[in-house]
Amino acid sequence: MVRIFIMTSVCCALSACAHKHAAAPQADIAAFAALMADTFETAPDDPKNNFRDRRFAITAPELEGTWLYYQLNTGPQKQLYRQRVIQLSLTADGEGVLQSTYALKGPEKYVDAWQTPGVLEALTPEDIDPYFDKGCGQVWRPDGSGWRGYVDPATCRVFSERRQSYISIEAEAWLDDRNYWQAERGFDANGNQLFGTEPGEFIELFRQ
Repeated sequence: MVRIFIMTSVCCALSACAHKHAAAPQADIAAFAALMADTFETAPDDPKNNFRDRRFAITAPELEGTWLYYQLNTGPQKQLYRQRVIQLSLTADGEGVLQSTYALKGPEKYVDAWQTPGVLEALTPEDIDPYFDKGCGQVWRPDGSGWRGYVDPATCRVFSERRQSYISIEAEAWLDDRNYWQAERGFDANGNQLFGTEPGEFIELFRQ
C-alpha cells in the first residue's frame, strides 16, 4: 500500500489558511534551518516511496549566510540519488525564507558529508553552481505550528532534455517538528500534468 497522506492541516496550510498570516512578523531563518536540518525517511512498508532525505547545516567561512547540505538516497538499499547545497535567505518582504538550490562540482567528494564535516567547512562559492534558473526557489512561510513551502509553476520553468521542451514545476511542502510532507508536479506548456503527485496528495517522511 502506498503511504501517501492527505493531511487536513497540510491542505489548510497550502491554501485557505495562508491569508491568516498576511501580517506575519519577520521570519526566523535560524529557527527554520534548525527545523530542516535532520534526517527524514518514508515508512518502511511503503514500496513505492522509499526515500531517506538528510539535511545537514554547513558552517563554511567562505559562504555567507545560512547553508545546508542535502542528500537523497532511494530504494531498499538506500542508494545515493541526489546531492545539493541549499541556501536560506529572507524573502523580499522579510516574512518568509527563500530556499535556493545549488549543484556541487565534484559531488562524489561530498557523499555522506556529515561524517566528515571538515569537507563542508571548506566549501567556497567556486565549488557550487546555481541548479535552477530564477523563479524556481522554494518560498517557505510560517503557518500555524509549522512552515509551508511552495514553488510556483508560473515562475519555475526548466528545460527537459528528455522531452526536449520546457516544463513548469510546482512543489508544495509542509515542515513541522514531527515530520516533512512533500509533493512535486511537472506540467507541459498547455498545463497538462506530466508527472508527480496528484493535487492534494503528499508523501510523508518521518523524522529519524
